[in-house]
Amino acid sequence: MEYLKEKELISSYLDGTCSPQEKERLEQWYILRNIEIRDELPDPEYQVVKSDIWESIQTKTEPAKKRYPFFRIASAAAILMVLGIGFYFYNVRNTTPDKTTYYASKINPGKTGATLTLANGNRIALDKIQNGKLIAQAGIEITKTAEGRLSYEVKGTSGTADASNTLSTSRGQTYQVRLPDGSLVWLNSASSLTYTTALLNQGKRKVKLTGEGYFEVTKNKNHPFIVETNGQEVEVLGTHFNINSYQEEGKIVTTLQEGSVRVSATDGKKISSILKPGQQSLLSSSGIQVLPADLETALAWKNGRLEFRDADLPSIMREISRWYDIDVTYEGRLPNRRFEASVSRQANLSTLLELLKLSKVKFNIKEQPSGKKLLVLSDN
Repeated sequence: MEYLKEKELISSYLDGTCSPQEKERLEQWYILRNIEIRDELPDPEYQVVKSDIWESIQTKTEPAKKRYPFFRIASAAAILMVLGIGFYFYNVRNTTPDKTTYYASKINPGKTGATLTLANGNRIALDKIQNGKLIAQAGIEITKTAEGRLSYEVKGTSGTADASNTLSTSRGQTYQVRLPDGSLVWLNSASSLTYTTALLNQGKRKVKLTGEGYFEVTKNKNHPFIVETNGQEVEVLGTHFNINSYQEEGKIVTTLQEGSVRVSATDGKKISSILKPGQQSLLSSSGIQVLPADLETALAWKNGRLEFRDADLPSIMREISRWYDIDVTYEGRLPNRRFEASVSRQANLSTLLELLKLSKVKFNIKEQPSGKKLLVLSDN
């Protein structure tokens, strides 16, 4: 883009008056220009440049007193930063990198990977093997596809119903699996899905989930699809929905994108609710609450985004911990604020920390023998 057009477009962007097409054009330009600048500087120096530019433009992007929409603020700041780096480039060659920023830039996002545990106890690290046929068991052929997805295909009469498989992801991993009935499941980090190779031959297609998963269930009126989690059961015939059942979140959140599901408590309370598209249920110790769903936020992880809206800092840090595989501890009183953000799941940790710093959240990264630990400092 020409310089004058850049200034006009950035001004419209900051004022919120640019069109969706102009917004997309500017953000694409920013990404490309950012990559070009990053290639021109050694990584430690690049991080110093970014840190200094962020600090210099904070006063131009000060958040509101009651709400801290730091991604929108940081998006504008990031665009200003690219322009600023162009002028700053030749003046920072001998600058010493900020330790926290430097360490954070080395912490990469999660990636595709999982472990498959077969009925005989054998474990297969799927991110370390080649694509192709893995094994045939109980009338089912298991294949790792070129897209990095685990796929089950019925090749004959299924074997016993206790031929159980478990697909599990660790922190910093995500994976997809196509089940024997054709249903597709996205598994988030630190999650697991247990199912049998005789899935189609049971009166009900039952799977067990820990953590978070998004389901696109193949319709089969004769075989309802049931997802069991700790304290909840979701029954469907064929639909698209998401379940967040991380134990540390203190509740189970089921979000329906299309179709219909019945959500039931299984801890003896004998309560249930039927969800309609665009609704979300929250199961906690107080019962089941049905609310309108923010589909964009609930499904962001599956669509390659980290999305936070009206989120407190601990919930943000828990998701950061799971996706970036880093321990988080706190020191002092936590900032009592709500935040908003939307960034790519492919962004390095430093990107998120820079956004949070704009809202006056302080961080320190300490290296431990077992791995790096992110310390969130008090804002006092």
